[in-house]
Amino acid sequence: MRSALSAKVRDSALTVVDALSVPTGKTKEMVELLGALGVNKGALMVLHEREDLLQRSSANVPKVRAVTIEGMNLLDILNFPTLIISLVSVTAITERLLGGANATGAAEPEAKDA
Repeated sequence: MRSALSAKVRDSALTVVDALSVPTGKTKEMVELLGALGVNKGALMVLHEREDLLQRSSANVPKVRAVTIEGMNLLDILNFPTLIISLVSVTAITERLLGGANATGAAEPEAKDA
């Protein structure tokens, strides 16, 4: 998965946003959001947690899928031309890929019993 994410960065196909939101969950709002981000060929949106309005608004847009970090998989990363990730999700994905290490790559110190 690291290689696929690195390839998206290298190909300028990864967009990190502060937050993703659509006020009412309408498909039109999702199309406008994607247009504002310069996405026109489809995208995989990775959310930190389930957001019903985003998932509902993206359901009717061709070649667009919204998933949580837990639902993200290698096949989706490879098949969608653009990857849109919220800033909070980037931190969580980094921790997940480092296997419990913090974002700098250093192992987390173990808690000691008193």
